[in-house]
Amino acid sequence: MLLALAAVAATILVGSRDRRLAAVVVPYPHELAQVSFAVAGDVIPHEAVRAAAGAAATAGDPTNSQGWGALFSEVADVFQHADFGFVNLETPVAPAHSHGSKPFMFDAPLALLEGLKASGIKIVSFANNHVMDQGWPGFTETREHLRDVGLLFAGSGDTVQQQWQPVFTEANGIKVGWLGMTRWLNGNRNPDRDDQPHVNFFPYPGEAGGAPGADKAQVLAAVKAARAQCDFLVISIHWGIEYAPAPRPEDVDMAHKMLEAGASEEAQATEILEVAFDGEDLQIAFNPQYLLDGIGAIDSDTARISFTAPAKPAVITGKGDRQDYRYVLMPIRSAG
Repeated sequence: MLLALAAVAATILVGSRDRRLAAVVVPYPHELAQVSFAVAGDVIPHEAVRAAAGAAATAGDPTNSQGWGALFSEVADVFQHADFGFVNLETPVAPAHSHGSKPFMFDAPLALLEGLKASGIKIVSFANNHVMDQGWPGFTETREHLRDVGLLFAGSGDTVQQQWQPVFTEANGIKVGWLGMTRWLNGNRNPDRDDQPHVNFFPYPGEAGGAPGADKAQVLAAVKAARAQCDFLVISIHWGIEYAPAPRPEDVDMAHKMLEAGASEEAQATEILEVAFDGEDLQIAFNPQYLLDGIGAIDSDTARISFTAPAKPAVITGKGDRQDYRYVLMPIRSAG
């Protein structure tokens, strides 16, 4: 799960004279609003889980969801008090198209969705390797049941044209986008017709059995486009190797590229400050929070920032009683 939020850069333009005005692009660190998330992982109806739901139903399920809501009773208050409760729905809910369930081939009753909603879940990702366990008809049926129950879902579209469109929500004036995708479909594939529902499929090269899907450039373009339409973008990706203790290196690389794509639209303000400096003209950029942390630790009206090149670390030092203070600050790539 990745949380992708646009970075704000603090950029300092300096030159060679003793005193000059410098344009400093700075964030304003006052709080405008808050949004809270409660996030869990895969919801999968293994046989033991189904048995537990049955036992809870027999004992009396206060959520009236055949025991499924009772399974979340110890965390329901966390989801209910968050602005957005989110899980990965890793099963079809397709009673009309069910071929039955067995180990690693799942289906769940409608009561599971009712239990999720009663427990405070507001949105799910329905993009993972099990979404077509009951075939493409079961995939489309599940989407209909999600709508009927009132659960939002990310990771698919009604048509090819809508396939990579994010879901948008809002809380406390903050617009949140949700983009889901999977790198596995367990040998299944999207339909050939463009006017039918498609899951967001981003296959590993050479590991999709010939099933078509988006490539790296298309996914990064989708992330960038989604981020441009919201204040905060949540990306849910079903990837990696099951039971592996470490992520695949290409997934780590892709995660960084997604963060960079989501940070390309920068919110910023410009403030002119008078500074004293020595050296040749250059432009250097820092993460604004790290810059504020370093300067904020100095109980003085004056701080010194020393640097030699835009790509090399800077050192913040204090004056007066804080002359022994040293804070090393790594620069970031400037958007300019």
